[in-house]
Amino acid sequence: TKADKGKQEAKTGSVKVSGRKRKALELDDDPANPTQAGLERRKEANLAFTEWPEVGGKYGTHDIRVGIDDNMVHITTPYAGPTAKSVGVPYARALVDFTRVFGAYRRPVLRGIVIPRRGYDDVLYALRLREKKKRRERARSKEKAIEQRRVAAEKRKK
Repeated sequence: TKADKGKQEAKTGSVKVSGRKRKALELDDDPANPTQAGLERRKEANLAFTEWPEVGGKYGTHDIRVGIDDNMVHITTPYAGPTAKSVGVPYARALVDFTRVFGAYRRPVLRGIVIPRRGYDDVLYALRLREKKKRRERARSKEKAIEQRRVAAEKRKK
């Protein structure tokens, strides 16, 4: 039946696992704690998958004013586009509205991206990894700034 097809359940030992959890188990990684190796495995899996649905329209955008399909997801997180591209998930900019500029001229309002639901977990995984790296980099630069201040204060004392 259609409901059974949608769930796509797989048996893992004696525990039934469906959807996202099954994919994480297949890739052997923890979505809550992303790693570079996990990202590479996901990227390889996405590049090998050839049955992606068509995402962009005539102008490379996806019009979501009338709604989006069940197999698509709208993401408004910053850097989602480059991240989706780096993971190998096709995406299109989301056309949200048109705004009027100087009366008759209409300008498209593009906010976020639209991706296939199959690639949603991979993009979120990569975004988490990107955020983790950014936090680590901020902590390093903060420590470096503190060290520079300490050295400068010591020089002033001398």
